[in-house]
Amino acid sequence: MSSYKLKVENNEIINEEGSFFRAAPFTITSEGAEVVCCFKRNEEKHVTYQLIENGTLLAQYVHQDYSPECPPEDLKENLKVSNNKPYPFIAAMVHLGLSHDPIYKALYQGEGAAKYSFEVSQEPLIN
Repeated sequence: MSSYKLKVENNEIINEEGSFFRAAPFTITSEGAEVVCCFKRNEEKHVTYQLIENGTLLAQYVHQDYSPECPPEDLKENLKVSNNKPYPFIAAMVHLGLSHDPIYKALYQGEGAAKYSFEVSQEPLIN
């Protein structure tokens, strides 16, 4: 499996290389903050995407839509990244096809979508 790199500026793909693998850990970087996303089981044995910054679990998004359970206006209170700008991290998950909530998808895709910049990197599981 090859590594994956993605750079998005104001919702435009600047560069994309390799193949993204949903179950492998990946990193989203935006405006100085770096969040690691891991596909794991939680205590209830549900498969989740865990968002971790500096060893601290910020959020766990569960199957079916792997999206925040709060409305977008409450995201800053529910995804406390160090730069206090959580929206690009969810935009990245929507872009990668991981988050499926229609409200968040509408916020980040299509006409009139908010503009966000982020980078995604994923190392191969097997070298």
